[in-house]
Amino acid sequence: MRLIVAGLTMLKQEGFVATFARTLLWLRGERRYERRSLNDDVYREFRTMFEPSRQDLVQQRLEANTWTVRHRLGIITAIDDGSAALFRETIASVQAQSYMHWRWYIADASSDDSIWQMITEAATLDSRISPVRLPQNLGSSEKTNVALHMADTVYVVMLEQGHALAPFALYCVAQLLRENPETDFVYSDADTMDDKGQRCEPFFKPVYSPEMMLSLNLLDHLSVFRRDWLDKIGYLNPAFDGAQYWDLYLRIIERTNKIQHISKVLYHLREISDSKAPARNNMTDILDIERSLLTAHLERTGLRNIRIDFPPVDNNHSVCPNISWDLTARKRISIIIPSRDNASLLSRCLNSLFSLTIYENYQVVVVDTGSVNPETFALYDRYSLDPRWKLVFYEGEFNFSRACNLGSYAADGELLLFLNNDTEILHGDWLQLMAQWFELSEIGIVGPKLLHPDCRVQHAGVIVGFGGLADHLFAGEQEQTWSIFGSDCWYRNFQAVTGACLLIARTLFDQLHGFDENFKLNFSDVDLCLRAQAAGFRTVYTPHVRLIHQESATHQGHIPRGDFELASANWQAELQAGDPYFNSNLSYRHCVPELRRDRDDTSAVLNGEMLKRLPNKAIIDLPDDFT
Repeated sequence: MRLIVAGLTMLKQEGFVATFARTLLWLRGERRYERRSLNDDVYREFRTMFEPSRQDLVQQRLEANTWTVRHRLGIITAIDDGSAALFRETIASVQAQSYMHWRWYIADASSDDSIWQMITEAATLDSRISPVRLPQNLGSSEKTNVALHMADTVYVVMLEQGHALAPFALYCVAQLLRENPETDFVYSDADTMDDKGQRCEPFFKPVYSPEMMLSLNLLDHLSVFRRDWLDKIGYLNPAFDGAQYWDLYLRIIERTNKIQHISKVLYHLREISDSKAPARNNMTDILDIERSLLTAHLERTGLRNIRIDFPPVDNNHSVCPNISWDLTARKRISIIIPSRDNASLLSRCLNSLFSLTIYENYQVVVVDTGSVNPETFALYDRYSLDPRWKLVFYEGEFNFSRACNLGSYAADGELLLFLNNDTEILHGDWLQLMAQWFELSEIGIVGPKLLHPDCRVQHAGVIVGFGGLADHLFAGEQEQTWSIFGSDCWYRNFQAVTGACLLIARTLFDQLHGFDENFKLNFSDVDLCLRAQAAGFRTVYTPHVRLIHQESATHQGHIPRGDFELASANWQAELQAGDPYFNSNLSYRHCVPELRRDRDDTSAVLNGEMLKRLPNKAIIDLPDDFT
């Protein structure tokens, strides 16, 4: 009710019909997934270019046999009633591995004697296969735990019934473990096999992202971990059947961060029903299980009064939890807004902020960078008596980074939120949902989702290397997009978020000496985030904080040439390595995730191309100078 009254107040004061309509859209939660399909021929060409050939597999087998350190990998599979033909394909995928040093522990609880016969025949021919027959009344976790107890290997590989391993899967895992012996957990990319056995719907993942684990089980398929973790934290919990692996992996990551990602499709899924698990079409049961396991995880990390909602979406896709928790203290937040004239633009920003924001302990610091219009000063006078208001005047040659730093000097908050004057708040709990992340000591910076006025995505995190320097993931897409890199509606870690709305702890901001004033207009936000990352802090993107952003409404895309050159010079290490929160199989040429089409599609190569195309002029006009 408070949000509706605030919306009506805005409507009366300024006539913000569009803003109020968008606020109601948020309240109703009427958002649906948009799925971007991948052309089968494109995916087939990609696999031909980047996956091992038959000759490569032969070479892998020969090479592995020369290794002095060869981990024996224990494959874990639990069987329930299902297709015998599909399980035959699972067997074939294990036997086709280019890495030969494995054991397979199979717990069969099916009522189909033909499946058991198939397993025992395979075990007779291959001593590496160890089967056991179980009662049919065991649940998913119970029968999998039997197989896990059977395993006597250091590492176990989870392989579900009817699914399949890529022929080079175990080789890639063993090679990584050989090179990184301290590793506790390994996971990979995955795809799906349709009813004709054709591979489709790949899912390419980022490096281990702790906050992304709150949206989905990032570590699933392929999952490899040290078996002794089970003795330390417990085995699969039958109470979470239907999401039991998510629960287990959350318990593991609470104790270790030695987690490695293999950026290859090593696992092929099939949709196999499990009669002993909660029905997959009973979404209420599944959501209750997910809510319980996420709540338990967050409480174990020290957070309290966890609230988890699932915004309504198309039932054909996974839903994305919106999670909040209590703050131990409501820290003062200083909202710093550099601005020059454009009174109508700033007025929309301020009215939405003051009218909607529920979080009470905040101040607004406007840094005026040279306004001359009477309308602007009339707007300032409107707020001059508000105790939350502070006005600072910036003098000298315009420098956006310096203006932000000047605002921080005048601010007295423990948290600093840098906000563009061309933004509009959409929901009252936005500050609470951003500030809550600082209950976790590892978090240094938080950024929200920003939308264009037509509600297309403007910002859902920054990928360093896009276009040769940096750009926004999912830019220009509809909300609720589902892609080969997942969704804009997932919590994620990034190397950077945009400075158009960026929240940072005051202590960290001071430790980093603020924004680098050598950047006059662009890229200082990304640079700040990279320095925070180097200092050991994570950056979080929260999709459940949404603002409207009229991008470039003030500077109109006129960027100093020096900003491009400085960013390129400062970030060479990151550009050469590629963004770990992206995926090396994806293109750096597109903000919307697409497959690489050639080996030169890397951040380092694109950076070199961008520098060659950079016009020899002081101010670069985007996008015209690069069209």
